[in-house]
Amino acid sequence: MTAMGRKSAAKPSYLFVIASSSQMYSGTGTAIYDWIGYAKDHFEFAILIDTLHQTNFDHARDFCDRQGIELIGSSSYPLPGCPDSGVRGVADVLAQRTFDFVECVSWANAATNLAVLTSLGPGSRLLYTPHTQPLWTLGEPTRFPMVAHVFHQMLARSSAVFLDTPSEARLSLFDGSEAAALHVVPLGVDLARFRDEGVHRRNQLLCVCDCRETRKRVDLLMKAFELAYQSNPRLRLTLAGKGSEQVAVPAELKSAVTALGYIDEAQLEALYRECALFVLLSDFEAFGLPIAEALCSGAAVLLNEQDATRDLFSGLPGVTWVENTKTADVARLMGEIRPGKRDHARIARAAASRFNFDQTYGRKLEIVRSLLGDRHEAA
Repeated sequence: MTAMGRKSAAKPSYLFVIASSSQMYSGTGTAIYDWIGYAKDHFEFAILIDTLHQTNFDHARDFCDRQGIELIGSSSYPLPGCPDSGVRGVADVLAQRTFDFVECVSWANAATNLAVLTSLGPGSRLLYTPHTQPLWTLGEPTRFPMVAHVFHQMLARSSAVFLDTPSEARLSLFDGSEAAALHVVPLGVDLARFRDEGVHRRNQLLCVCDCRETRKRVDLLMKAFELAYQSNPRLRLTLAGKGSEQVAVPAELKSAVTALGYIDEAQLEALYRECALFVLLSDFEAFGLPIAEALCSGAAVLLNEQDATRDLFSGLPGVTWVENTKTADVARLMGEIRPGKRDHARIARAAASRFNFDQTYGRKLEIVRSLLGDRHEAA
C-alpha cells in the first residue's frame, strides 16, 4: 500500500473506502470530491482505494494531490457474487488506525463494503451513501447475489445513511431493512463552476452521460433526434462522456451530431452554458448530477419521467417531462427549442437555490457532526 498526505490530530478523522470500479470520473467521484472540499475544514479526510482500475485510481490520486488529502492505495480483492473490485487493504488499515468516521459509497460495492463491515472497530462510526439503484441496472443481477445481502448489513450497521432522494427508500432493495438513520441529502452543485454567464446559446441539444450504459437510452435519444432534425434541420446534437464517440450515428445525421468522448471540466462547463436544451432519457437515475449541473448553468432540460428525478427537479423552471419511449413526443419537444426562448438566468437562479452546497452538504455536515456527541464542540 502507498500513502500520501499529512494527518492532523486537531480534527476528527474521516476515511472514504472506495472500490476503483466506482466511476470516480463521473457523478460518484464528483459527489465525494465536492463533499470533501466543502467539509475539509471540519474533518481530516483520507481515501482508501484499490488500484485495479487505473483510470479511476488516477482520478482519485490527482484529486488528493490537489487538495492535500491522504490517499491510501491498495491491491484489489474481488469476491464471488460481488460486482466491484474490492479493496484488499481494508483490514490492515482499520487495524492500524481508528477513524472517527468511515464512509462507504455505492450499493454495488459489495466486496468493498463487506470488508469494512468485518473490519470496523467499535471506535468508528460507519456512514453509507448508497446511491441505490434497482438490481436490474447491473445488467445480469443474478450473477451478484451478495449485493442485497451486504446492502442490508450496511443499512443495519450504519450510524447514518444518506439518500439522494425520498423515493430511494422505496426501492425494493430496502424491503425488510431496519435502518433507523436514513437522511435525504441531495447532491450539491459547485456554483463556482456551473452557472449562467449570459453567453449566446446555440440551437443545440446536449447529452452528457456514460453512453456505454444501456439504461441511459442513447438509442432512444438518437431515434428522436433523427425525427426532430427532419422537422428542424438547424438542430445540432452534442454527445459527451465515456463511449459517446462510439455511438452509431446514421449517415444522414453526421453533419448534425458531434460526439466528443470523455471531456475535461472546462469543456463540460462551456457546453452547459452554450446549449439550449439538455436531454437525458435514462430509464433510471439515482440522482442525475448532470441534470442539476445543467440547470444551475441555465440550460433547460428534457427528462424521462421517473420517481427520483421528479423528487429532485419538480417545480423548477426549465424542466420538461416526457416518456422516453414516446419517440414522437421527444422529437417534438426537441424540435421546439429556440435560443433565447427561455429565461436562462431564472432557470439558473432557481436551481442554484435548491442545489447549492449550503443547502445540500451543509445538511450532511450538521448530521455528521451531531454524531460526535460530546466531542462535537471540541471538533
